[in-house]
Amino acid sequence: MKKNILVLGAGRVGSEATRLLLDMGHEVTVIESDEKAVENIKETTATIIKGDASDMDILEQTNLEKFDDVLALTGDVETNLASCLIIERMGYDVDKTLRVASEKQKRNYQSLVENVVFPESTAASQTVQKVDENFEVLTSFGDNFTISEVFVSEGSAVSDKKIENIGLPDESLVIASEDGVCSGDTKLQTGDNYLIICERDKVEDMKMLFNG
Repeated sequence: MKKNILVLGAGRVGSEATRLLLDMGHEVTVIESDEKAVENIKETTATIIKGDASDMDILEQTNLEKFDDVLALTGDVETNLASCLIIERMGYDVDKTLRVASEKQKRNYQSLVENVVFPESTAASQTVQKVDENFEVLTSFGDNFTISEVFVSEGSAVSDKKIENIGLPDESLVIASEDGVCSGDTKLQTGDNYLIICERDKVEDMKMLFNG
C-alpha cells in the first residue's frame, strides 16, 4: 500500500531511508535545516522543506494530517524526541518512529512513541521495515544494488511458478528462501519469504511482481 511519509532529517540515515521509501513507491516529504544535508536528497523526487524539524510552524507547513508515518531521523536525539512530542501535542494521529543513539535511550523513550530505532548502522533499514512490512530492505551495496526480503502474497502472479518463468527484471536474482538457496527451478510458494537482490531502481518493480 502506497503511503505518505514525513522524514525529519536528511543526514546519512534520513537520506538512505528516503531513497529506499521512494524506491518502494511511497511519497516522501523531508524537513532538513542544513544545506549540505539537503544536497543528499536534492536529486530525488522527495518534497524538501528547509527548516528546523522541531519548529511547530515548520511542521504545520507540511499539512501533517496527510501523513501516514513520521520518521524522526536527525542526528540529534533531542530534536527527534521534541518533534515527535510536538506532533503528538498538536493532536495528529500518525505513527511516529524515533531514532535514538543508545540502548538506554531506547529503553527510556520507547513508551513515548510507536517505534524506536537503534543503532545508526541499521536505523534506515529498520525504519523502512516498520513503514512497509511486506518488503524488508536488509542492506545496500553502494548506490546500485539492494538485498531485500519479499513476501509472496495470496493471489500473486508469481505464486506456484518457477523462478525462471516469472520474468524477473534485468540484474535481479532470487537468492534464497526459508528452505535454502534458490535456483531457476525453485517454485515460489504463497506465504513464503524470499531474499532477493536487485538494482535500487527496480525495488518497486520487484515489490509489485511479488505482492501485486
